[in-house]
Amino acid sequence: MNHTEGIIIVGAGIVGLVVTIGLHRNGLRSLVLESSDTLRSAGFTLTLWTNVCSVRRSLLMEALVGELPHGSIRYSSKVIAMEDSDESNLADGSTLKAKVVIGCDDIN
Repeated sequence: MNHTEGIIIVGAGIVGLVVTIGLHRNGLRSLVLESSDTLRSAGFTLTLWTNVCSVRRSLLMEALVGELPHGSIRYSSKVIAMEDSDESNLADGSTLKAKVVIGCDDIN
């Protein structure tokens, strides 16, 4: 499957979702590619030191996803290569083309 998107966000972690929400609120549609088959809400607590306030990652992730339009996240979409021609090759054999690709996939 070949498809064209304006903006692709690689990674549906906290940063990827926040970037997507910011783009959406400014009228820019984007597609988030997540390698896992579901939202990964397991992990650590986010602690904000100023008020010594902690937020469970699962609650934060669910709240962020709730701010996105339906269909904004494409699960089971692992990017295996990116070409100079603005193409992203996925593990399932499909290819996505985009004007902008933003990597938000942590250490990868």
